[in-house]
Amino acid sequence: MTGAVAWALLIGLAVGALGQRTHFCTMGALTDLFLFGSARRLRGFVFAAALALVAVQGLRSAGLPLGETAPSPGGGWLGAAVGGLLFGFGMVLAGGCWSRNLVRLGTGSLKALVVVVIAGVTAATFQGGVLSDITRWLGRLVPASGGTAVPARLGVMLAIAIGLAAFAWCLTDRGFRSSGRDLAVGVTLAVLATCAWLVALREPALPGLNFAVPSADATSLLIGGANPAYHVGAALVFGTLTGAFVAAWTGHALRLETFTAREDMVRHIVGAVLLGAGGALAAGCTVGHGVSGLAAMLPTSPLAVAGMVGGARWALRYLETGRLWPARATS
Repeated sequence: MTGAVAWALLIGLAVGALGQRTHFCTMGALTDLFLFGSARRLRGFVFAAALALVAVQGLRSAGLPLGETAPSPGGGWLGAAVGGLLFGFGMVLAGGCWSRNLVRLGTGSLKALVVVVIAGVTAATFQGGVLSDITRWLGRLVPASGGTAVPARLGVMLAIAIGLAAFAWCLTDRGFRSSGRDLAVGVTLAVLATCAWLVALREPALPGLNFAVPSADATSLLIGGANPAYHVGAALVFGTLTGAFVAAWTGHALRLETFTAREDMVRHIVGAVLLGAGGALAAGCTVGHGVSGLAAMLPTSPLAVAGMVGGARWALRYLETGRLWPARATS
């Protein structure tokens, strides 16, 4: 356990420093795509997912059972779909996904502090607290298996095919190829996601590079949980905070950020609740499913990612129009 905690802490430090220095944000990448038609930042995310996919499936074919010990998602297939949708909507209202808010908190954002605390408490209540019956009920309706359902040899063949297509989409874009920052994000995130699965071989309580479940674990630990399995998730979370703080401090980028208006605060609070509930139901975040989960070919990850993208699009449309539902056409 001690070794796994140390490795989780180191991975968190690297994620925090990467996020602070590059300002990588999944929500920002989707916003660029949906509002401005720019896929450059999204290519960094896809590049990371493709690299991680090839690395993880390659190691599986060599005999390392990466991802195969991942636990069954408590919310099952419905939890992945509904949770992904809630998470995607919530991250837009909250100003970023889970890892982004941890980085923002590490650099001095009081907005992110509110989001991280409320999302963590909400996730803990859905994961093992008073609202966990909802998660289990969804899981019983349409159960989903844990670990990867794809044999190692088939996995590496699929990884090569999918990876080549993803690399072609990313690298044929001149703007992406010339962006050292986006390339660095893709490579570093893929390496960290692969390392997280290697740590999970020793400590299955770490479900890859995932911030939803570990944040719930860290919250449970802080409010009195004595489960040693919480330690590795807490190390990832606190490592990310520390990495972002050190990177901001050394780069003279520490800035106190506060709410600009009551509406700003309410929007972040609602977003935090949705972020926590969605992350717990789906058992993952954008990085947890979109990079780590897809790399291990976890069965529910494609559905969760689709829900997150759809939820983010829905939330952006809501912020643009002020309407949750499209206006009815009048004759």
